[in-house]
Amino acid sequence: MEDLLDKFARINHIDQAIFESEREMADGAEAIDAEIVFAELEKKAVVSPRT
Repeated sequence: MEDLLDKFARINHIDQAIFESEREMADGAEAIDAEIVFAELEKKAVVSPRT
């Protein structure tokens, strides 16, 4: 039963992420390439001082 609940929770998280993404797009957000996002985040992680 626990495996089924874990699977449902994962599916629910995916559905929620899709819903939020679709809502952001409807509100005018622009789609971007995930590879670009991760490359920019990596640059910031290397450059930014840790707090």
